[in-house]
Amino acid sequence: MSLIINILEAISDSKALIIFNTIAHSSTSTTDILITKLKITRKQYYSRLSALTKAGLLQRKSGSYSLTSLGKIIHDVQLSLEKAVSNYWNLKAIDSILMSDNFELEKQEIVKIVDTLVQDPKIKEIVLA
Repeated sequence: MSLIINILEAISDSKALIIFNTIAHSSTSTTDILITKLKITRKQYYSRLSALTKAGLLQRKSGSYSLTSLGKIIHDVQLSLEKAVSNYWNLKAIDSILMSDNFELEKQEIVKIVDTLVQDPKIKEIVLA
């Protein structure tokens, strides 16, 4: 449980999350660009890198940071979370329909509603489970 808390704390800071995502999508070191873009000091930048590394999300090799295997999984989970949040209102509509006392929906009707409102197959699978 402690590791989960460390991971969530490490990525809960918006600037740390930007650093984490940049490293996930980049093969080159972008330290100076990120420091300038995020308007943080070098110390703040490296303290966030340190937290991400201590949480097991990043590793440093030859002066360059990359995602660990755990970091890759957490990044994938984060992307799934972003997709779910981008579907927030559609998911809320599905919940409202399913909670309504006026509707007795069959499984096929529920599937049609979810298919109409949600495009991502992973989210569909979770909602229909």
